[in-house]
Amino acid sequence: MSAFGLGDYPEARRLATAGYEAFSDVGNRWGMIAALCRIGFPALALGDVGEAARCFADALERARASEAISLELLALSGIGALLEHRGESVRAATMLTFALGHEQLPDAYGFSARPALAIRPRARICRRTNPRSAGGDVRPRLRRRCRRR
Repeated sequence: MSAFGLGDYPEARRLATAGYEAFSDVGNRWGMIAALCRIGFPALALGDVGEAARCFADALERARASEAISLELLALSGIGALLEHRGESVRAATMLTFALGHEQLPDAYGFSARPALAIRPRARICRRTNPRSAGGDVRPRLRRRCRRR
């Protein structure tokens, strides 16, 4: 199990930072983007909201530029967890439901953000919407469903 999974957030942050530096040294964009998210989640758990926000935003921008959908979803799940941390439950539920329910997000990528879905009642309600079975662009439907409740 990872340091993050064991709740050792300082160690998780240290390892993720070392990973980012190693991927940066060899020019591995995929690894750098994933590492930014792996820095963001423990930063958020440690209360460093500014660093978490910077990491997730940078990761999302780089993932979009690289057309790496699974990494975009990972960054979006981080942004959703950040929104939940800030108390923006409706926006968080929409973001997390979309990102964590998307068929192109590997299960291992959502591990760090999934707990944010279970925190607020509204998030649990919105989680019932399954983007995989809806077909097409589900974001407008998710927004409507989450706003009504």
